[in-house]
Amino acid sequence: EKTIEIIEKEYLINKTIKDCILNHGSSNKPETEEGKIIQKADKIGFLNPSFVSLFLKYHLKKARKKRRIDGLKKMLDKAEDFLVS
Repeated sequence: EKTIEIIEKEYLINKTIKDCILNHGSSNKPETEEGKIIQKADKIGFLNPSFVSLFLKYHLKKARKKRRIDGLKKMLDKAEDFLVS
């Protein structure tokens, strides 16, 4: 809510923009389709290939590493397809 107050001092924003700002990184339920898309994109963006590689390198055992990498690659490919379509 405070973020909205600050932004409204300089910009005229509508209900859709407010919904995107208030719900993009949360577990709240956006009301608009745009809010839902921004929320999903924000969550998918957290798992970028660099982050995944570092996580796997330092936290997974070698025996399970290949299976986990393959699964994460598929997940990232599906997320990219969702964002492009």
